[in-house]
Amino acid sequence: MMSACDDASASLRRFTPLLLATIVALATVLRLLYLGSKSPWLDEISSVTFARLNWPAFWQLMREREANMLLYYLVLRGWMHVGNSEFVLRLPSVVAGVATVPAIYVLGREFFGRRTGLFCAALLAVNAAHTRASQWMRSYSVLVLLIVVSMLLFARGVERPTRRTWGLYVVVTALALYFHFMAGLLIAAQWLSLVFLPRRRWPIRHLAIAGITLLTLAAPAAIYVATRNVGQLNWVANPRPIEFYHFAMFFAGGGGKVVGALLLAISIALMVIAARQAYGTAAQSREWSFLFLFVCLAFPPLASFLLSFWKPIFFYRYLIISLPAFILLVGRGFSLLRTRWLLPLVPVILGLSLAAVAISYRPEEDWKRACTYLLTHAQNNDVVLYSGRGSEPLEYYRWRLFGDSGGPRLRSTGYPSAGARGKLYAHYFHRVWYLHFPSFVTDPKIQEVQSNLGEAFPVRHESKFKAITVTLYESTAP
Repeated sequence: MMSACDDASASLRRFTPLLLATIVALATVLRLLYLGSKSPWLDEISSVTFARLNWPAFWQLMREREANMLLYYLVLRGWMHVGNSEFVLRLPSVVAGVATVPAIYVLGREFFGRRTGLFCAALLAVNAAHTRASQWMRSYSVLVLLIVVSMLLFARGVERPTRRTWGLYVVVTALALYFHFMAGLLIAAQWLSLVFLPRRRWPIRHLAIAGITLLTLAAPAAIYVATRNVGQLNWVANPRPIEFYHFAMFFAGGGGKVVGALLLAISIALMVIAARQAYGTAAQSREWSFLFLFVCLAFPPLASFLLSFWKPIFFYRYLIISLPAFILLVGRGFSLLRTRWLLPLVPVILGLSLAAVAISYRPEEDWKRACTYLLTHAQNNDVVLYSGRGSEPLEYYRWRLFGDSGGPRLRSTGYPSAGARGKLYAHYFHRVWYLHFPSFVTDPKIQEVQSNLGEAFPVRHESKFKAITVTLYESTAP
């Protein structure tokens, strides 16, 4: 894939280990900052909730509805024996995130040379989306690492096919699939890229064996997805074209609006430079390398968007499977810049990226403060209503604050079935807490709940936290 003229100069080759070690050290620091103090968001809390279940309850849950991240939940169950603080529970994601930086260096070097590999490693180290994922108690960080290795093995298997390379590819790729089912779209993109490679260069025998083996290993996941749809993704909104912009902003700057828009504009310009160079050369391997990365970037979001007209699945976090391809294309454009353009652009990219990382440290959903406030101000026999999966964070912080059986004794009447009876609550209950977390899909019953409670009780106090509102309704009746 890489020609000799693309390889680095002797001086760069000599300093590569030092430069890579510095980049990895920076990535480590950025991913460890605020690791234990940042409030978990809802799905992180779910990860710990699932991992704490006893084995019969755990396997029942996996069989019925939550097998998507099965391997990650198993890893987390084992890791909880090391410690159960949020800092400790996030460490596996940090380790995987840091390990992805040298891995993407190897991938970039494999495709375009050492210089491009170093740019790719540096871009990933300061990428806000990857930094965020590396601090989540979710499978995304491990998923990205496995995808980088899978892409590397696939490319090597095509260019220099051996039984060992294709065997490793099958193992790593199957693991990625069971860390998150959306990896299936990235796998499809890898194989689709072969359309752009001349048929005479296909390693037919290796492809056939690897393809059949991988399909066999993927069959349980496919059957599960087809037969266990019990509304897990009902919260995902119907597809809109604007979601492509949100997806691109997430990749470029972790979602920050102004900073993300600037980074996105620069990233697109750099990818255009990479595309022009790829099509300006007669080397077919170079052209396929670019097309392989482009398909891995473009196919998963396009396919998930189209599938969302049948069942909404288009969501920016799930599409992190395309992040490695994005980083490689931007890194390739970076490496092609002349020094007079490179020198001023490097501090601009670094400054904007670090600003985006700083923004990413802000809590996405401040369940920690919201639930701590409710649990420390609640009284025995208070009623708690919550929207969606609000019971999970409440029980999670009850465990954090008081252990398995401590804290105030609360009555949970559920949501939304109990909401319509809000007018009757004043006859039976003195105090009602409403823990409100808005879903991505508007729920018309939320207004009904709030209206009924407002008619039955005066609002005693309302506290707003990031993405969460805690309201105390207290009856004045004797």
